[in-house]
Amino acid sequence: MWGRNRKVLAECQEKIDKLERQSHIAAEFVENLSKGNFQETYSIDIAQEGGILMTSLLKFREKFDSLSKLEKQQNWVNNGLAKFVEILRLENKSEDELYKQITSSLVKYLEANQGGLFVLNNADELELKSCYAYNRQKSIQSTVKKGEGLLGQCVLEAETTLLTQIPDKYTHITSGLGEATPNVLLIVPLKTDKEVVGVLEIAGFKKFEPYQVGFVEKLGENIAAVIVQANTSVQMRKLLHDAQQNQELMRVQEEEMRQSMEELSATQEELIRREEDTKKQLVALNQEYERKLLEILNREAELKEQKALLVKALSIDNILIDVAGRNRMLSQKICFLCELVMSGKFDNREPLRETILLHDRSLDVIRNGGIPPNIKSNHEFGKADNFLIANIEKVQEEWEPFKAAALKIAEVIDVAIAKTCDRELEYIEAHGLKLLAVNNELVAKCIEFNEKKLLESGLMKL
Repeated sequence: MWGRNRKVLAECQEKIDKLERQSHIAAEFVENLSKGNFQETYSIDIAQEGGILMTSLLKFREKFDSLSKLEKQQNWVNNGLAKFVEILRLENKSEDELYKQITSSLVKYLEANQGGLFVLNNADELELKSCYAYNRQKSIQSTVKKGEGLLGQCVLEAETTLLTQIPDKYTHITSGLGEATPNVLLIVPLKTDKEVVGVLEIAGFKKFEPYQVGFVEKLGENIAAVIVQANTSVQMRKLLHDAQQNQELMRVQEEEMRQSMEELSATQEELIRREEDTKKQLVALNQEYERKLLEILNREAELKEQKALLVKALSIDNILIDVAGRNRMLSQKICFLCELVMSGKFDNREPLRETILLHDRSLDVIRNGGIPPNIKSNHEFGKADNFLIANIEKVQEEWEPFKAAALKIAEVIDVAIAKTCDRELEYIEAHGLKLLAVNNELVAKCIEFNEKKLLESGLMKL
């Protein structure tokens, strides 16, 4: 009897010792996690000795580490998009400065080594607008035809190309260690909803992760919209310049006519002393002169009126394009601020509310008219033309549920409330790109509407 009890006691003691070892291993594991040490390794024997609790803790660490990496990647993408919102503004920048800043900033942000930005010109060829860190001794191809090489093929296919095996002599990177061929090449088309307007080429030694490629593709859409806007501005400036040249030509003609009038007056005094038939000829000549002078003066007044209409049209319609373009940037900013609030940075709630209100008021002005908010202009829009209504309604349809979800997130004041808004955050993340897309379509439609009005009015012929 006593021997059997001793055996039971020994088994109990062994189980107690095993539980103490498991508790010790689990406690050490939790201590490492609390210190931020997620990479501590454990042998198979120790993991097995830790029992079910240790196995569950290891699985928890793997899942937490995976979520942490995903969050860092998303923050990297959002921070990059927010950074380039400022870079892509055209105010006080020439096109060359803008393209140079885009290329250098993107190469640095990706921690790549080389980059080039190509834009389709009027000859339908890719033209190198800016490059970063290319070897100065290398002959850089400044123009590429559609379908020619990797860049030209990218324009035809309108798809991203990611190469990890670079063709020999395609490009070289020079550094303190000498000259070497890059290990990876990323070629991304710059495209709007309708067409490809350019190409980005990035090369380096480090592999580009899928989230980095996705970031460059998203950024490419924004760059494409800026290129379209810049091309439209160039056309408008050319039209205005041509109108000014026509006005100057009319001024010169008027001066010439004035001088002719003085000469004719002197001739008239001389002809008075001649015979009656000469007087009749002079009367006829004066009548013809007055008719031509009236035509010239009428033409000058018409040109002045057309110039005033052109200047007003350019000013108002460009502001409309700016407001619609700003809403595109604001929708991305709302996504970013929602992420920050839901991650516990509650001081971003007020900026989030202000951004939602600015987007909402701007969309209302585009549709119903009024003075656009936060724009240095006193121009007041009228109600939206029927040409734009369908696109405005698409934006409105995406915006209303998106706004409701964002406003609910803006009310989050602590972690407990944040947990109740997971569905709203999922909606923001799922529909952010769609809202950006319909905003891009509205910008493109505004540009098309601007050109349509100018064509219909005949001002583009000036």
